[in-house]
Amino acid sequence: MSFLKPVVLGLMAITVDLVCQPAYAQDGFPPASEDVVLWSARSCYAEATWSFADCTALLHVIRKRAERTNWSFLKMLKQYSVSNWVQSDHGKRAVRLKLSHDARQSATWNENWRALVDHVVAVLNSGVSDPCPRADHWAATYYAPRSPMRRVRCTEKVANAFWVSVRG
Repeated sequence: MSFLKPVVLGLMAITVDLVCQPAYAQDGFPPASEDVVLWSARSCYAEATWSFADCTALLHVIRKRAERTNWSFLKMLKQYSVSNWVQSDHGKRAVRLKLSHDARQSATWNENWRALVDHVVAVLNSGVSDPCPRADHWAATYYAPRSPMRRVRCTEKVANAFWVSVRG
């Protein structure tokens, strides 16, 4: 009977570990709720307009940063990306975007927006691999890092610069 105790305790530990994990611990991204999709699409539009490769890479950067700091994906997205939008008209427009059709925009713009939103959902559902797997930061190509960083090569052509922190 004493041999059952470690087995039962082990099964209990595994069960508690699985039950207590956040819903997105397995694949890294949160569920693609309307709020997460909207803010992610807004961020992709503000940071990269219609570049799917940049969108994918920046969402993966947010995921990695959120995991490292134990923040939620949405909190990290808003802190790391959205907080900078007030500096440009393009960013201010992004914060007003909705998931629905925008009657003030052209048919082409609305098609591009729908495609971007669909792409964001695919990334969040872990259907799109990270084109810059070593990156933990992104910025405009003219950005000069303030902390020790090395630019990384991405597997796809990206418009932004993606960087990895160099830890000393």
